[in-house]
Parts: sequence; C-alpha cells; structure tokens
Amino acid sequence: MEVPRDIIPFIREKLTADELQPDIFITDIQVQNKSVKDLPAKDKLNIMSDLAPGYAQTLHLNYKQNDFTCKLSVLNFYNPEKNEYAYRLDGLDHTWQYTTDRSNIISYSNLESRTYTLYIKGTNGNGKWSKK
Repeated sequence: MEVPRDIIPFIREKLTADELQPDIFITDIQVQNKSVKDLPAKDKLNIMSDLAPGYAQTLHLNYKQNDFTCKLSVLNFYNPEKNEYAYRLDGLDHTWQYTTDRSNIISYSNLESRTYTLYIKGTNGNGKWSKK
C-alpha cells in the first residue's frame, strides 16, 4: 500500500496508554501577589536562587513576604483534563493537598517565619504520578 508522504498511518488497536511519568513545571511564582518574573533582576535574586521560576530550588522570603503562589503545569497533552497535582508544604501541611489542571494554582498565606519545604507531584492523563 502506497501512503502519501504527509500522511502517517496507524492502527488504532495498537496504540498504547501513556505510561511516562510527567514532568511538573512551576510556570510562575508570585510573592505578595506580584509575579517574580516582573521584578528587577536584583530583587529576583533576593528571593530566588535562579532567575527563572521553574528552575529555582530555593525561595528566600523575609518576614513581610509571608504569602506566595505557584502556578503549575504538566507537559502532557494526552487527556490534559485529567492531569492532577498534589502538593505539601512540609512544616505546615500534614497531608497531600490535591488540585486539578483547571485549578493548577497553589497558594499559601500568612506563613510564620521559618523554613518550609514544598513538595509537588502530578499525573499524566492516565493517572500515572510523577516521583517528585
């Protein structure tokens, strides 16, 4: 069977479910309702160890900066309406908190001055959780 060059044939029955663990990205971080992306570089470096929100490993907030928000994204487009997120702020949350792609924003406010660790994980469209 000759197939035109711009058409890729496939057999529907041989398609498999997505079993890859999804990568989770932080696409924006807001401190006191201001996106860190919009701050001058000097101010960004006072808050983050890296200038890009998705690559920052540490946030340093002073005692007046006790509110922050993170916008999350899973780079998975197979059943994206089924992507889910779970997060836990160690030092505050005792259990995982769950959200969905339609509500991919996590937010904390009125945090006491101390050290916290934020853990984030997510699913692909088939419900496979990332290890992060």
